Amino acid sequence: MTVTAVLINDQPVALGSVEYNVQITHGRSDIKAQPEPSSASIVLRGDPGLAVEVGDEIRVGVWGGVCRFRGNVTDLTREHLDTTPPTPVTTITAIGFLAKLGYLTTGESAYSKESPRARVDDVMTGTGLDYVNAADDDLELAANNDPQIQPILSYLQSLAEWSGGTYFDDCRGRIIFEDYGERGQAGNPGTWGNLAEDWAFYTQAWDAFPANNAAPQIPALDVIWAPQWTKNLQTIINDIEIEYGNNNLYELTDASSIAAYGKRQYDLVTELHGATDAQERAQQILAAQAQPLWNLGQVTVLVHRLTTPERDRVLSLISGTRVIINGLPEGSPYTQFQGIVEGWSETYANDQHLLTFSLSDPRASYQACAWDEVDVALTWENVDPTIQWYNVVVPDDLIGV
Repeated sequence: MTVTAVLINDQPVALGSVEYNVQITHGRSDIKAQPEPSSASIVLRGDPGLAVEVGDEIRVGVWGGVCRFRGNVTDLTREHLDTTPPTPVTTITAIGFLAKLGYLTTGESAYSKESPRARVDDVMTGTGLDYVNAADDDLELAANNDPQIQPILSYLQSLAEWSGGTYFDDCRGRIIFEDYGERGQAGNPGTWGNLAEDWAFYTQAWDAFPANNAAPQIPALDVIWAPQWTKNLQTIINDIEIEYGNNNLYELTDASSIAAYGKRQYDLVTELHGATDAQERAQQILAAQAQPLWNLGQVTVLVHRLTTPERDRVLSLISGTRVIINGLPEGSPYTQFQGIVEGWSETYANDQHLLTFSLSDPRASYQACAWDEVDVALTWENVDPTIQWYNVVVPDDLIGV
């Protein structure tokens, strides 16, 4: 087993005296799905020696100091196995702090004309929750003197759709809202401000923490191969109409996509302020969704078989970070897939640690190669003449074979 600590209100459960099974889920299974609060299910067979109540805070640490979950107990069950004497079995269900935003409201007072980043601060300040704000700081939202009172969680979903971003609760229990252009940066565990536990909590070497958001490679031998590649028309948008300001409309189309797949229109009602903001948002949506993208779906990693450096790097992956999957089976659309983590589920049982990642194509998050990332020594004769800029996700995609 690899769980090294289960803490209830900061008091450790005596894991050495019980049999246990831990399952954790985090994030979402698909980039088009609404983010869900993280959750944990902990089954303790035997007397854990510690009282637990609904509402108590739970933390789960693994592999000598990596925090994988923090939240509150929502459900408890206690039963007894027919043994002599009867063996107690306690099942604890806990949910991440993002769920609390479903019970807190916003819209009681007017919103100023401001950026999405400033609006997130307005909404989250006063909730009493720890949060990291990496929302868009360039777009501008219109002032709203008569907002609708609604759950903060619902309003964050609207803000994400208007501005092109997402949100989640991380393993430390913080709420993170990030612009798609900043994915994986705000919660990078190698950032000094993100190392907030006491030093005794971290038993890893300093170089185990990622210095940047570079995509690690997961060895093919340590992945359970059942990849399911999917591509469909349902995600295509090639005619986008955005409502902004005072009932103004901005429309943008992709002629080549319409010619290939037919007109697939989407209307987005926003609180964006001006035409420039609406144009930028429309360009983002068409860049990400005018063409169908292969989706790898989920891959399961055998964490207990990784080397210590590989394991530390894999456990540092959070929503928004990139990962490279190597050794894909023959006949796959790609032999190597660089995806963005949307979420995961993991199970600790029977001396195994199984970690299943849900991945998305980077282009769906507006992540593509920028000019300043291209090797300055690359010459035009070495560029693939058939490549479309849309398909250049990493600099190597430019190079012809």
